[in-house]
Amino acid sequence: MIVVPADISAPLLLLSRAVLSSSEIAAARRLCQEVSDWGLFISIAARKFSLPFVYRNLMIVFPEGAPDIDFEAIRLAVLPIKMMSLKVLAAQIQFHKTCIQPVDCEHVYLKGPSLAARYHDDSGLRFSRDIDVLVPKHALEPVVRAGISNGYRVLVDPSKGKSVNCDRDLRALLRYEIVISMMSPDNVVIEVHREVDKNLGVFKPRDVLKGAEEIFLEGLPLNVMPTSQLFCYICYHNSRHTWSRLHWLADLDAVMQHPTFNLQEVLEYATRIGIRPVVDACIEFNNLSKKPSPNRPTSGSQSHAEELLESCIVNLSGDLAVERQVRSTRKRAGLNSGWFLDAGAKRHSYLRILARFSPSFYQYLCWPLPDKLQWLYYLTKPYFALRMRISERKS
Repeated sequence: MIVVPADISAPLLLLSRAVLSSSEIAAARRLCQEVSDWGLFISIAARKFSLPFVYRNLMIVFPEGAPDIDFEAIRLAVLPIKMMSLKVLAAQIQFHKTCIQPVDCEHVYLKGPSLAARYHDDSGLRFSRDIDVLVPKHALEPVVRAGISNGYRVLVDPSKGKSVNCDRDLRALLRYEIVISMMSPDNVVIEVHREVDKNLGVFKPRDVLKGAEEIFLEGLPLNVMPTSQLFCYICYHNSRHTWSRLHWLADLDAVMQHPTFNLQEVLEYATRIGIRPVVDACIEFNNLSKKPSPNRPTSGSQSHAEELLESCIVNLSGDLAVERQVRSTRKRAGLNSGWFLDAGAKRHSYLRILARFSPSFYQYLCWPLPDKLQWLYYLTKPYFALRMRISERKS
C-alpha cells in the first residue's frame, strides 16, 4: 500500500473522465504543473483503468507538450489497454451470436462494451475486462450449455481458472450460484447472471428484463438498461465497491452528459426502488471529483458525497485489499454504508438475510453429494458458513 500525495490525486481524478470543459482544462493545466512524480501518476492511472482517458486529456491540456511528461511512453502503455477493450468487444459479439441469439431469451447486458459504445465517443478508451449479462432464471442453463457446445469453459473458481469437469458439478453450480462465470475460447470471462444484485435485491430481475432497450453494437442488436436505470445501477454498484476504479468516474460523468440522461427520470426511478440517497450522493460526488483540489474532509463532518470521494482517493493507494479494507470500515447491517438505501429498501434487504441459510456451491465443493442427498446441505449450512468465514479472514 502506497501513500498517494494530493498533487497526484487531484489532477488524476479530474483527468479520469471522457470530456473536460474549458475551465476544467485550465484547472488541469495548473494542477499538472504541481505533479511531483509522473511515473507514479501514470502507474496509478493504468492500474485504475483510466489511463486512456488521462492520455487523451493530457494531449488536450498540453497540445504543445510538457517537459516532465513522456507522452510517447504513455501512448505505448495505452495501446494494450485499448487492444484488450477491443478484444472484449469482439468476445461480446461472438457470445451474443452463439449463446444468446440461438436460445432466443430475454437478456440485458450490464456495463462493459455496451456501456462504452453507447456513452463514450471513443469506446476503445473505456477499459473492459469481462462481460456481464442478465438472463431469466429459466434461461440460465440453456445459455450456459450453448456456451459449452461452442467451446466456452464453465468456471468453478474464476480466480484460479478452474473449470467444471462433470455434469453433476454443472448441475450443482446452476442450482446454487446466482452468477455463472464462463471463459470464452479467446480467454475473456463472461458472467451470466440470474440476478442483478445478488446481495440486497434492489434491482428486480423481472423489472430490469422487462424495461430493456435495444441498441446496436457493431450492427448487432442487443438489449441494455435504459439510461435512467443504468445510471442508478452504476451509482449503486460502484458505491458498494467504494469507487475503487477510475474508469467508473468516466462512466458516471459520460452518462450524465449523454443526450438520453434525464435527471427527473433518474431521481424518480431511484426513489421508486429505494436508492435515492446513494444516487443523490453520486451526483454530488461527480461534481466534487472535478474540483481543482479535492481534499479529504474530516470524518466528523463528511457529507455522503464526501465519504464517496474519500473512499475513491484512499483506493488509489492499492487494489482489492485496500477496497476490502475500505468496505470493512463502511459496513453496517450488511451494507457498505447504512445510508445507501431508504428505510423501505433497507427493510426489504433484511429479508434477504434469509437467503444466507440456503445451501451454497461452496458446500458442494467441500462435500460433493449426489443430487438426492443434497438436502443435507440445509442441515450443515452453519458449519460451512463458519468455515468459509474463517477461510476469508485467513486470506
